[in-house]
Amino acid sequence: MKLRILVEWIKQAIFIILIYSVVINAQNYKLNSNNEVFVDTSDFFPLQDGNYWEYFASTIYGPVPLNLKVIGDTLMPNGKIYKYFLETEDYTFLNEYYFRIDTNNIFQYYGDSVACPERDFKYLDFKIKDSSFWEICRDLGTCGNARGVANTYYDYTYYTYLNKPLETKHFQDVLLDATDTIWTPCEGREYWLSKAIGITRIFYFNVGDFWLTGAIVNGQQFGTLVSIDDQSDVLPDELELLQNYPNPFNPTTNIQYAIGMRQFMTLKVYDVLGKEIATLINEEKSAGNYEVSFNASNLASGIYYYQLRAGEFVETKKMILLK
Repeated sequence: MKLRILVEWIKQAIFIILIYSVVINAQNYKLNSNNEVFVDTSDFFPLQDGNYWEYFASTIYGPVPLNLKVIGDTLMPNGKIYKYFLETEDYTFLNEYYFRIDTNNIFQYYGDSVACPERDFKYLDFKIKDSSFWEICRDLGTCGNARGVANTYYDYTYYTYLNKPLETKHFQDVLLDATDTIWTPCEGREYWLSKAIGITRIFYFNVGDFWLTGAIVNGQQFGTLVSIDDQSDVLPDELELLQNYPNPFNPTTNIQYAIGMRQFMTLKVYDVLGKEIATLINEEKSAGNYEVSFNASNLASGIYYYQLRAGEFVETKKMILLK
């Protein structure tokens, strides 16, 4: 009897150990409704509001910093919600992106309806096998019509961030033609994304190789960051108007702009017929970075324009009100 009880106890112990092992080995994966294993995409590309990454590269233009920041949610005309993602180079506005997570993939909203009629294409695929690629609808001319995963490996470069090697995926732009497949051609790009950190390296062909120096990810700081005060000292020569966010919006949106010198300026909102709807700024401003809020609760859904004007400088951008 005692032997039988001992045998049963050992069986249960082994079963518990096996279950625990399965849970530990599967901690980075989940099951969808079809019981297919998929990667927790948010680990590789954390898009929580306020997440921020700083990079530095020795480029053909000299030493250059590059910053990426998640600003917030925005509803695009296709009815899907994206994260507004701002890229600055040397603290000057460079690009803005709209990303959304869908299971194993990161999708990007793209404004060119000719090259990308659905204005939504797969930007990154975290489940695809190494050395595999997928076609993208974005018009990259002759410099890449696909993107792929070159390899997946454990990177020790940022070991001190989490005291462990980071699982990393290396993505590259790919040129497909009738005779050959070329990875990272002409003006292509390469991205390295590490689990729990996000993008750790960006290579822009003919520009530079940007390496992560510091980040704020989901409230946790890694590495070394340039202080916000230091960044605010770097201003445009004249004025700079950024895309409002969220966009589309309902009913409030924010407009950011930067002034390089003290001057009188106006910021006004117009409808599609050119009728002035609101004056947000009409005064002299000192050099600095600013943000103003626009409330359209009394307006109908549609397209509106906001225009920043100072002296001979004039810049106009479009925003969409969806109610």
